[in-house]
Amino acid sequence: MQHVQAQAQSSALAQARPAGGAAAVQAKADNGAHDALRGMSFDAGAAYLAPVQAKLAPGAPVQAKPAEGGAAAAAPVQRLAVQRKNTTKPTLDKLDAPTVAKVVAALKGQGVWAGAVSAYKAATQEGKAPLERAAEDDIFLELLVAVEAAYSFAEGVSIDTLLDDAQIRATFIGAVKKDATPAPAPAPEAEKPKVEIPRSGTFGMVTSDTELVKADGSKLALKAGDACESQGAGADGMLKVLVHSGKEVEGTIDPKLFKTQPRISTDDDGKTQAYTYQKYEGKAFLGEPSVMDVDQGALGDCYLISGMGAVAAANPEIIKKAVKDNGDGTYTITFYELQKDGKTFKPHTETVDSYLPSYQGQKRTTYAQSDTAFNPVSQALWPALIEKAYAQWQGGYTAIQKGGQSSKAMEAITGVKSVSSAMPKEEDVIATFAQWQKENKAVVCGTRDWIQQTSKTGLFEGAGGSFKGALTDEQGMAAEIVKGTVKVKDAAGKGGTATDDKKGKLAGASVDSGSIAYDTGKAALTYKKDLAPADAKDLEASYQFEGTLNQGLNIHGDHAYMFRGVQGETLLFHNPWGPAAHKHPKPMTAAQFREYFETIAVNATLPPKG
Repeated sequence: MQHVQAQAQSSALAQARPAGGAAAVQAKADNGAHDALRGMSFDAGAAYLAPVQAKLAPGAPVQAKPAEGGAAAAAPVQRLAVQRKNTTKPTLDKLDAPTVAKVVAALKGQGVWAGAVSAYKAATQEGKAPLERAAEDDIFLELLVAVEAAYSFAEGVSIDTLLDDAQIRATFIGAVKKDATPAPAPAPEAEKPKVEIPRSGTFGMVTSDTELVKADGSKLALKAGDACESQGAGADGMLKVLVHSGKEVEGTIDPKLFKTQPRISTDDDGKTQAYTYQKYEGKAFLGEPSVMDVDQGALGDCYLISGMGAVAAANPEIIKKAVKDNGDGTYTITFYELQKDGKTFKPHTETVDSYLPSYQGQKRTTYAQSDTAFNPVSQALWPALIEKAYAQWQGGYTAIQKGGQSSKAMEAITGVKSVSSAMPKEEDVIATFAQWQKENKAVVCGTRDWIQQTSKTGLFEGAGGSFKGALTDEQGMAAEIVKGTVKVKDAAGKGGTATDDKKGKLAGASVDSGSIAYDTGKAALTYKKDLAPADAKDLEASYQFEGTLNQGLNIHGDHAYMFRGVQGETLLFHNPWGPAAHKHPKPMTAAQFREYFETIAVNATLPPKG
């Protein structure tokens, strides 16, 4: 009797399923019901089915006491089936990807999903082993039972459709696998590189066009290459800068747009000159380094330019070894630093790019190689690169513009101690230089700072106590007068003596007013009544002048020249001001050399053997 009851109750569960359910899904559900109902009384079986009835057809209880006979016993089951057709469960009318995704999402809120995840973990040993097909079937069928219980199916859609669709199976199992597999620990978020704020006073340039934000909120357009210097951190991570390049204005920029560069030179008033940085595309060398490659430019570093030019003339291989192209737009320059023992040198390197100080609006450097607009076909970059690296090493172009010693510059390039040679006797000058030429030694000679003119007459004209004139060089050309050296006297003794006060004023006991222009030599004197010289020819001037010491020979004062060679009984020198022939001194005799030059620096370029 009990067996009959179990069969009847099991049949009720089966009839409560939607028509057309897959056999495998039915078996999965019905087998569980058979096992549970076997051995129960009818009343107990009804109680067991009550939750199923409530889930599938709320409000249709299973009858506890069936009427006698099979037909009567089947009546409650029939009512259950009829009521189930009127359920409000959602209907699956299609099985496209979005719909299947929604079904999976709904299952994740049920206990069956947790069971499927646990089963997957057990079957795969926590993801260490592959999922066997049988275990996959069990997991998939469990989920389909839950789908069948939760949804109605429209015509043309059935549980068989889900069961037979490989893509749906893959979606279900894939979602289970994802939940069963521990999410990999997120990779540590890469720290954003911190933008360093250059310390206040660091000189540099703007790397791209941008806007400077001033304190009042207004903005000023900046061009790539504009020179500026850091003034420390501003608000919101910005960089406070003072922009030069003729603008001289303060504000803030993005610190990522600041690139450190050697400080640009200053004018006579100490103001940063209105140059910009421009990038020069070219080659470090165009064949062998030559003395003809060097060109000083608007910087007082003739000692350095002459030093590198002299080394290039004597031993070009040293210049080639000093400059290394890194292939990334930068160059490493190797110098040599004299140690404390005063004898040994150690290498010192500086890495620079090819952004060079330039005239605004022109592709023309202001310092080395500034003679003409840059032409990569005819101009090698090595002089400008060495100059920039040397400036960077010494503290900026401002640090090397104040003059220096060619002997030290050559030492820094060769790593060999320079020798300051005494001035040879006139009869030994040519022979001495010829020997240096034979030994391939680098030689730089420096001219006197000034020439003394003593008691020179015929410089003034005028009458009646008012005179004008010009203090000239030895060739009668305009001269640069050394301050504090001017003395004008009346050779006849009537007008007394006038001297300059280093500020452009000529004064004396008999002088009413007077002036001197130091850059041109132009002078004017007005004497007091009855104290003026009788004749302009009586005015006699003594002074020191610099600048061009000898127009005919083209020799300038306080300047460094590279020795090129001996020609007969004359010496040939090269002016670091550029390759143009008119800039170089004419061949000069031993006597002329001794008259205008006062220093000689000699560098062997290679250490002596042994």
